[in-house]
Amino acid sequence: MMMDATGALSDRFCIASNKNINVVLSPGYLIVYDIQYDNGCNGGEAGHAWNWLKQYGAPLASCIPFHTWSIDDPCPTKCNSGESLQFYKAASVNTYSSVSSIQAAIMTNGPV
Repeated sequence: MMMDATGALSDRFCIASNKNINVVLSPGYLIVYDIQYDNGCNGGEAGHAWNWLKQYGAPLASCIPFHTWSIDDPCPTKCNSGESLQFYKAASVNTYSSVSSIQAAIMTNGPV
């Protein structure tokens, strides 16, 4: 769920900005640090991942590559390159109750 959430948010930024924001967010950051709300590397729930992305966001995958994370590491204060972290947050979190509402959301805004 975590990788799906960061990928979907990346795509939604690109669609909403008419390709002006073309980023790949770090699924590793979300997997390791969302463990307090979810199940970390053992899977999780989409709602928890999206709530994390709304509250905290995720940095770029180029800033914090997936393979550099460990559950025992402290939260990073800088990118691996030494640059400042920049977090991308979801503006809102929506729940869809029917196939037609999911289809409409995908057609309007991209992946869910």
